[in-house]
Amino acid sequence: MHIGDGDYDFVLVGAGAAGCTLAYRLSEDRSTTVLLVEAGPHDVDPLIHIPKGVAKVMANPKQIWVYPSAPQPSNANSTEYWLRGRVLGGSSSTNGMMYVRGQPADFDAIAQTTSDDWSWTNIAAAYKALESHELGPAETRGDKGPLKLTLPNQRDSLTEAMIAAGQSLGWVTKEDVNAPDDIEGLGYAPRTIHKGRRQSAAVAFLHPIRKRPNLKILVNAITDKVIFDDAKTAIAVEVLCDGRRQLVRGKEIVLCGGALSSPGILERSGVGDPERLSKLGIPLIHPNPNVGENLIEHRCITMQWKLTRNISHNKKHYGLGLLFSILQYCVARSGPMSAGAYEQIGWFKTKPGLARPDAQFLFAPFSLDMGKMRRDVERRPGMHINGYQLRPTSRGRIHVTSPDPNAAPELVSNYHGT
Repeated sequence: MHIGDGDYDFVLVGAGAAGCTLAYRLSEDRSTTVLLVEAGPHDVDPLIHIPKGVAKVMANPKQIWVYPSAPQPSNANSTEYWLRGRVLGGSSSTNGMMYVRGQPADFDAIAQTTSDDWSWTNIAAAYKALESHELGPAETRGDKGPLKLTLPNQRDSLTEAMIAAGQSLGWVTKEDVNAPDDIEGLGYAPRTIHKGRRQSAAVAFLHPIRKRPNLKILVNAITDKVIFDDAKTAIAVEVLCDGRRQLVRGKEIVLCGGALSSPGILERSGVGDPERLSKLGIPLIHPNPNVGENLIEHRCITMQWKLTRNISHNKKHYGLGLLFSILQYCVARSGPMSAGAYEQIGWFKTKPGLARPDAQFLFAPFSLDMGKMRRDVERRPGMHINGYQLRPTSRGRIHVTSPDPNAAPELVSNYHGT
């Protein structure tokens, strides 16, 4: 693909949630030129846009980055595989479509160590501007933004029983689970789904503006490194595209590769720990031992239960039930195939006396077949919950193992570490 002649005002590396949103906002100024670079393809796979197509999408190596983690005691000394989207829209094109915001205290804590830009006052206004929520406008909820959000409409005896269970524990039933109240509660989880279709960052922010003359989108282009001038100013990126290397110059280079991709780009560019880069033969541009360090991830625990009554959704995902679900989706874009990965979300305290919830769970009215890598449901009624700590204190790391941008990095999760 021909990138075009001349410099760009902005080169955005990575077309995930951040890259698509920035392309949307920056290209509003028609006097600027913006280039968005994505390692994966266009989001033309129809399974991306069918919400329950997520299992098939996550199994497609052409649309997924696979990051194997190092075996450790905290993961039963086995290798895990962290998957991230490698397609227009990034992981928002491959995730479970849950729309879960942080609470005011979370952002105010970030502001204390960074800047007031991250305070809840500013973040709440940003959320309101980007949302178009089914529940309508509120003080911190928007209804005119580009990102369309809806609530689950498949409410039955099993999902309502979960709501009742939360009430029996004294939890509040929340209409809007993202309301900034920081209390123990449970409710139906909003999804990035609209009219039965996935609302990825590409669908919400990029597709409506693709014809802007000042915006170019480069797909199937792996960013190898950032190029710096003698003053250590980023002036270009080097990408692998169509089997050859190309240099793309920009007045501003913005890395939007996320916590797993951006550190590798920096290290291959010569920004990182001097000793580590020296061992790999990468010339040092700027020493910074923090690159690739302080990786934070939630350790999720999946719990499943068999049910004595056939009230789960399992029967809707295999055999004749699956055929009917597919037909229902094709005709009306409704039913199980139009649903997100989980129906409900709850917050709770793991011990009394805490000022606010420190754990969260997601509820699904179906159970997974673990023998099939969770890509199918069990053939008997069941349900499952994913639970995890909200604010883990352990820190992992991710570092390049080679100057080759296609080489898998070293990923150490360090769950429960000190």
